[in-house]
Amino acid sequence: LEFRRVLFRSNELPSGWTMKPLRDCVAPKELWNSLRRPRKQIRYVELAGIDNERGVIANFSDIKAATAPSRAKKIIRAGDVIFATTRPNLKNIATVPKELDGEICSTGFCVLRPQKDVVTSGWIFGIVRSDWFIRQVVRHDEKNAYPSVSDDEVLAVEIPVPPSGEQRRIVTRLEALTRRLDAARQARQTAIAEADAVFQRVLENEFSDAATEDWHFAPIL
Repeated sequence: LEFRRVLFRSNELPSGWTMKPLRDCVAPKELWNSLRRPRKQIRYVELAGIDNERGVIANFSDIKAATAPSRAKKIIRAGDVIFATTRPNLKNIATVPKELDGEICSTGFCVLRPQKDVVTSGWIFGIVRSDWFIRQVVRHDEKNAYPSVSDDEVLAVEIPVPPSGEQRRIVTRLEALTRRLDAARQARQTAIAEADAVFQRVLENEFSDAATEDWHFAPIL
């Protein structure tokens, strides 16, 4: 199954599948109030910290809670999926790891916390990163150079929800394919680095003092 091809109407779904608004699959957002829940330090996740190729939180900031930006409002839990609502077509989307459980993210994310009796974290992550889902969310004029959407627009999208066992089977397959893709990407980067190193050695050899001792300079014209 490719998520981008999940375009079923409810009467065309496989047996046991249903269509549900995303808001019915996730828990309400959890907001951090620094006065009611004071903290000395927070780990803060903002849009720039997302690696949108791999779909992971690549960077976050350890900051004093007293100096936290005004957008540091949403509490994240391990397994949450955070969906950037600014320029969603860039797919700044990631799953929250254990080390960021209970930390804070920007209000620029829609935090999707799966209702465990309805959907798995992996299913939500796969669905919301699909081109199909992004098309449902982004309904603005294509000429708008800086589109953004609201949490409500994200949560209003109806998504296919298979039985939990089917969700896990599909997600396991997708994760295996993702690992293969990551390995291929790493091998490509290694090959590029090795090629650069070889080219550099060739240049150093060709333009060493010994190799150029009989060279002379001349004007171009």
